[in-house]
Amino acid sequence: NIVAYDVLDSVETAALKTLHEQGLCQVAVDGLHTVHIMDPSHGGESLVPFPAILVTHAMDKPGLGSQNEHSTVATCHRTYSYLKARALGARIVDARWAIDSQNAGTLLDCDMYKICYDLESYQDLVEQGSDGAIASASTRNMTIRRESSLMLSHKLDGITFGLLRESSFWQNFSEPNDDEGESQLFDPTLRTKLRPMTTPEIETLLHCWGGRITTVELTEVDILLVDEWMTLDQITRGLEQDLKTHSDVKRWSIESCKKEELEDFVQGGTIVGDCGEGVHVRIPIIRTKWLEDSICLNSVKSMTSYCLGMFIYS
Repeated sequence: NIVAYDVLDSVETAALKTLHEQGLCQVAVDGLHTVHIMDPSHGGESLVPFPAILVTHAMDKPGLGSQNEHSTVATCHRTYSYLKARALGARIVDARWAIDSQNAGTLLDCDMYKICYDLESYQDLVEQGSDGAIASASTRNMTIRRESSLMLSHKLDGITFGLLRESSFWQNFSEPNDDEGESQLFDPTLRTKLRPMTTPEIETLLHCWGGRITTVELTEVDILLVDEWMTLDQITRGLEQDLKTHSDVKRWSIESCKKEELEDFVQGGTIVGDCGEGVHVRIPIIRTKWLEDSICLNSVKSMTSYCLGMFIYS
């Protein structure tokens, strides 16, 4: 009964601490980690979550596609810890489990407190307004709970991602102060700051699904990831800076992307090939939100709505 925790309010924190002190569960204060186990089905090792349960603060929303007008669905913030738990197939549990278990004097079935959506994914489904989309998403989340985490860790096998970050943005970025309760990056109730992911965090998420990342070998990648806020001008400046060290690159450009290229690249929820052959290489430039959304839905999403263009060099 080892659990990790993410975002908790004061009552939830106290309840989890009590369960820990009473020996009913053990809290991993250093968060969710990964461990390697032998996986003969993939010819080597696989990553699995440890602990296998993440406890976090849930916010109830109206049930999706339910005939019961009083039904609700538990959602939570899309944090790095949530994404990592989702990528590895860990159970994500509403912190009310800790409160109710404390009141009962015994650990209750945590599956009764499962969280199936983050707030952003839930809102996307609501805006789609389609029963079919909602049913499909619900099925995918059922699959997340049924699938072995061994299966989840191989969706990006053999894919190399380049990460381009515009330095001036990160030099100017500052997290909100505690008194900035109106900031979209700050939840005053939970006293938590929702911030962009760091390079090591993005690398960890890719690694959970079998991919690798580089920030220097940009001509050797299959997909180029860029920060959510970067414009094409910022991407151009970033590439200009990085490609100064590549004497073998004679010409390069950013061109519009053909929809069919991206549709051929992702098939059946997995990446199946690269976009370039010969001396001219076409590398899709994709916003990092594609990775987040793919992890939250447990399927490699089409890149069409996330693509800013094609990086082409010769």
